[in-house]
Amino acid sequence: MKRARDKAVDDGIRIRAIARLLAIGIAGSPDECWIWPRPWKGHRYGQLSVNKIKFYVHRLSYEHHHGPLLDGEEVCHSCDTPLCWNPRHLWAGTHAQNMADMADKGRHRVGMRWRGEDNANAKLTADNVKEIRKCKNSDRVEAKRYGVSRALIRKIRAGEVWKCAL
Repeated sequence: MKRARDKAVDDGIRIRAIARLLAIGIAGSPDECWIWPRPWKGHRYGQLSVNKIKFYVHRLSYEHHHGPLLDGEEVCHSCDTPLCWNPRHLWAGTHAQNMADMADKGRHRVGMRWRGEDNANAKLTADNVKEIRKCKNSDRVEAKRYGVSRALIRKIRAGEVWKCAL
């Protein structure tokens, strides 16, 4: 399946995509996030498909309400909610501007990876890791206790990961 930005899309198909977008209806006030109810499998952003061409919902919304994007521009979210398609929350900017906005809001460290508890996906705390290192239970028992894999427990104990909690 192709994405709309990969090739010039027929205006009729784009109009059908916008009509489908608007037919979903707006859930919430003009200032609230309008959350796309159908996230695409494995993607953070809402998408819809017309004639086997995928459209990002936030991009369709932006272009419908504000006009076409210029070359090198992308649609950025002031609300930082990828499934939001409220045009009041969307602005056009370059990739560099979008990354700077993300860094300014503390959602990314430029040139660094989020480590330990600072990683939003972390299931463990530094205290959990210290306890895992001290505990004599098997990897299997500790993995089940904390809801993580045995491989992670093994790497923690070997000092390969969570070095920040040594």
